[in-house]
Amino acid sequence: MKERDLARWTTALVSAGGFAVAWYLMEMHVQASVGEAVGGALCGAHSVVDCTAAAQSRYSMLFGIPIALLGQCFYAAVFVVALFDRQKVRDSAEPFRPGAIASTLFGVGMIYSLFLAGVSIIELKSLCPFCIMLYVINLLGVVGASMWAGEKPHQVVKRQLQRPSGFFNGWTGLFAMTFGLILLVGTQVADSAIRDRLQEQARAMEQTGQEVTRVEESLYRAEHSPAKGPVDAPVHIVKFSNFPCPYCGALAGVLDQISEEFGDDLRVEYRHFPLPSQADGAASAHAAQCADEQGRFWEMHDALFSAAPELGPESIRDLVGRLDLDPDAFEECMESDRPRETVDKDIEVGRLLDIEGTPVFFLNGHRFDGARGPDMIRPLVEEAIGEQKE
Repeated sequence: MKERDLARWTTALVSAGGFAVAWYLMEMHVQASVGEAVGGALCGAHSVVDCTAAAQSRYSMLFGIPIALLGQCFYAAVFVVALFDRQKVRDSAEPFRPGAIASTLFGVGMIYSLFLAGVSIIELKSLCPFCIMLYVINLLGVVGASMWAGEKPHQVVKRQLQRPSGFFNGWTGLFAMTFGLILLVGTQVADSAIRDRLQEQARAMEQTGQEVTRVEESLYRAEHSPAKGPVDAPVHIVKFSNFPCPYCGALAGVLDQISEEFGDDLRVEYRHFPLPSQADGAASAHAAQCADEQGRFWEMHDALFSAAPELGPESIRDLVGRLDLDPDAFEECMESDRPRETVDKDIEVGRLLDIEGTPVFFLNGHRFDGARGPDMIRPLVEEAIGEQKE
């Protein structure tokens, strides 16, 4: 059985490589979440090679967890069970022995890889080289794990379906324990990295001086922008946002919280910046503008972020009904040029401001790229209120 033992170690090596690539993709997730440029030279090697589109895509997260982190957990768990596997176990008929577990899960990973590849080509119209590396790693994992299991992938799955009770054993327990541990640690590491990056940006702003980062209000504010809060509020926040963007949704929730805390001292304004790589970005922006014509922009704003990433025509129609909007007036608006013209104006302004990704927001003239937590925004608002009262 030397061939199967070799396949076991080959699968472990492939998993180690997958963990390394997924680790780098998590670094991209951190970069995207704080508004930094995503990736290195490899990501800009060609016009269709775009790591930013993948990192900011609605498909970059699954169940609210970055898929890069889920990948790290999976590859680490396969590596661990490979380390503890023994020949007696490999030779058994146990449907959930280590090789069989890896074979099935790598198969699922390969199917998901094909889905993501299709999304990249059809919807994002760009390719992420590190994502492609994982697609290849998953393919190699399917081959190696099936040889490790000593059966073809479909035969492994058939045996597992015939004996589902065999799932509850020490090997699946070891896999689940490793997966959960990496998920817990990885989440904490990612959160800490994001906080550190944001603090570095804040320190850099302090060192360079506020005047360097200040932007004239006339460049980013507009009378047509939907807003909440008094016009004469001492502090204003203007955000350039995009409904399919998960980081924009996170910032929206933070700004709702901050708005409640500061009341009439804060005005929040919205400007659209859908990304070309996100097919539903423009359509959802148009839907928000049409809701605005009925005085319901912020209700649609919240509903779109809650519904993301499902923002296709059918989902938007459901939201129109849920918000009790006039369907005929909404449809007439969507078929007209009015929402497109407004959104295009915002996009043009965003480009003039060198905005490349979302979210970006301006607080009394100071620009911030990426999402921020309440603990970062609250002191900025307090400081701005103090400056206005002096």
